[in-house]
Amino acid sequence: PSSAIFATRPHAKGGIRAPTCVMLLLSLSALLTACAVHAALSAATCDEAPFTASFRASNLGVRKFIAETGDARCMAFSPEGDVVATGHWNGSVKLWNVATGRRIRAFKAHASVVLGISFDDAGARLLTASADKSAALWSATAAPKEGLPLHRLEGHGGWVVSAAFGHGDDAVITGSSDKIAKLWNTSSGEMLRSLPEHNAALLSVALSPDGRLAFTSAGDNSTRLWDVATGLEQRQLKGHRGWVVSSSFSLAAETLLTSSHDNSAQLWGMPAGKRLQSFEGIGDVLSAALSPDGRLVLTGTREGLATVWDAETGAPLRNFKDRRGDPYIAVAFNGDGSKVLLGSLKKGKPRHMVEAEEEHTKCEARCAADPKE
Repeated sequence: PSSAIFATRPHAKGGIRAPTCVMLLLSLSALLTACAVHAALSAATCDEAPFTASFRASNLGVRKFIAETGDARCMAFSPEGDVVATGHWNGSVKLWNVATGRRIRAFKAHASVVLGISFDDAGARLLTASADKSAALWSATAAPKEGLPLHRLEGHGGWVVSAAFGHGDDAVITGSSDKIAKLWNTSSGEMLRSLPEHNAALLSVALSPDGRLAFTSAGDNSTRLWDVATGLEQRQLKGHRGWVVSSSFSLAAETLLTSSHDNSAQLWGMPAGKRLQSFEGIGDVLSAALSPDGRLVLTGTREGLATVWDAETGAPLRNFKDRRGDPYIAVAFNGDGSKVLLGSLKKGKPRHMVEAEEEHTKCEARCAADPKE
């Protein structure tokens, strides 16, 4: 109706002619329609929007945390990405506010270096693994009572190198230099099962969300899937040419993501163990993560490069390069997949090594001054 009014109005000399008014209104209508469509696409689910992977990668927010120089050994982000936990050479654990960089709390967790750390799905508990041959469960929201963990998981004969929650959070898996992986009940701390001994020290372990499958990788480059209920090996995953140092199942347990010193990350279909995609040529991959919907993969390398990939096509979509070249030892997506979480470790010798070298230098100086020292 408004178009008809403008079309029939007389126009002043030098004014806009009626047909032009009609065209402007039609163009305005088309523009409003396009805006409405764009808004609908922006609010739509990932399944409905075209070019989703590329669009989402370009619009991801970024949160970065830099660990203390020469002190931290491992790192993990909480599910929402607002807290980061670091494990240290002196056996301590520290929790930090990612936005401010301020320390929330610190506590002594182990008698030796902390080699692995992770949050449960609710962000309420921490799981640590240590060279003191134990793993431990801790509250992530309150200081340990009398310095004690909720449960200390003991029974390995070597360093506990890797530990991970199942997504149901009622069980965890640990992997050790003693070549054995063990499953534990998180409520009681009771050991549920030991998997058969491997041929080399374990490097990474993971437990599927439904608790049916376990994954292990070892120092002989072997990668295995296990039936948790029977403890029997299901199959070996063939594809990596180096140590697999990180692993995680998707939330739906449909895929497994692994990263390796062979400069690649690989995505596997579950439970068949078929390799679906490989992400290569990016450097020594220390950490990798799947977005909550499984459409994006994030990798972090020793060379300080983090990359977002299209999980289906394997195409790189976005890079984040650390200016100092510090290694990304932890990468993750936040809970809704709108942000990438990047954890880097400043290059430098661990503090205890620096102190030991300083003491050695002082000792040499004393000996030079007095041969009887």
